[in-house]
Amino acid sequence: MKKYIRILAALLALLLIIPSLISCNSQPIKASKNSLRAVGTVGDFEVKYEELYFLVQLYRDELDLIYGENAATSSEKITVEKENGETSEVVLSEHYANELRSRVYENIISNYSVLALAKDAGLTFDDKAVEDEIQSKLDHMIEEDFEGSRSAYKDFLKDKGMTDDYVRFSLGVDVLYASLLSYYIESGVIDDSDSTVRTAVDEEFIRTWHIMILNEDKDRDNKGLAEEALEKINGGASMYEMIGSKYNEDFLLTTLDGYYFTKGVMDEAYEKAAYELEINGISGIVESVGQNAAGTQVSCYYIIQRLPIEKTYVDKNLEALRNTYREAEIYEMIENLRGNISFKPNDYCNSLDLMNLEKPRQTDVFVITVVASVVVGACLLVATVWLIIYSYKKKLSKRAERTALERKVK
Repeated sequence: MKKYIRILAALLALLLIIPSLISCNSQPIKASKNSLRAVGTVGDFEVKYEELYFLVQLYRDELDLIYGENAATSSEKITVEKENGETSEVVLSEHYANELRSRVYENIISNYSVLALAKDAGLTFDDKAVEDEIQSKLDHMIEEDFEGSRSAYKDFLKDKGMTDDYVRFSLGVDVLYASLLSYYIESGVIDDSDSTVRTAVDEEFIRTWHIMILNEDKDRDNKGLAEEALEKINGGASMYEMIGSKYNEDFLLTTLDGYYFTKGVMDEAYEKAAYELEINGISGIVESVGQNAAGTQVSCYYIIQRLPIEKTYVDKNLEALRNTYREAEIYEMIENLRGNISFKPNDYCNSLDLMNLEKPRQTDVFVITVVASVVVGACLLVATVWLIIYSYKKKLSKRAERTALERKVK
């Protein structure tokens, strides 16, 4: 009987532990074989289908902003400029598909530039500290962005066509990037001393402010609004008053100190326009990207003014400028490496139609295991209870028989 009691106690303990296991919201979710299938390589690194899919959706969103939501299927003809300066007429949907493939293949190397530099520095995903940091970041993300709900996190992945595996990979790249930056600073590869940073700010940094008009509201003429704002500036309105007007939708420009930055920090189109300006010069309309109120990157129009660097600002904000300098330094290393590596698609990738990719799939083995454990545990519990009751009844029956026999003997 004691043996059965011990079994019952163990099963009850198991069933009590299972709910706490379910609360482990960031346990890995297994991606399907196809999601993890290689689509090509970047140097020594294999690129998986799940990453290709994510980048395709990302750049489709960008191209939809540029060409319109129906561009992917449009038979309209447009005029495009070739690299040699000549122009030609092409079908919009064909141009869209070609540009999509070009953008994806060109930018798929971004993560692997970081991984290649990290590998040279002896930093990899296999490091236990890196694994722990990835897990910590994912735990924090689920807690902050999904109110601690594993179910909400899974719904988000399904909606976006992402996998838990790719989220972990992306977080890992971020962790290795931060570790790489620390390594370069500690080893002296990046000199971030006060004198070096001050010299860089004087010689390489520029300062700007601007008005930004978001290009996401399709019910208004966003380009026309930008042209109207520029006309007001050319007519004598100061950039100062325009920043506080209805035209400016930059939710990050909280002070009139403006932005201090160097090359490699801002979006390429913005950066190019800003560096071409003389001090106090004002640009025309610059189409680039910015953040909306939700923090999402969207297409937008800028009118930029370049301002002189202020020494008092540099003195008060040297630490922030040091961080910007560090980012620019490592960005330059990554960009230099990007020029020497490329994505090599395999036959499987070449056979794919990027316009009609299947969403990556995944199976939550953890939840299946927990549910199966609950069911098996419950069955075992019922069986054990039945066995205990049966054994107890049998014992009582034998005792009754023995008592009856003793009475007969007497």
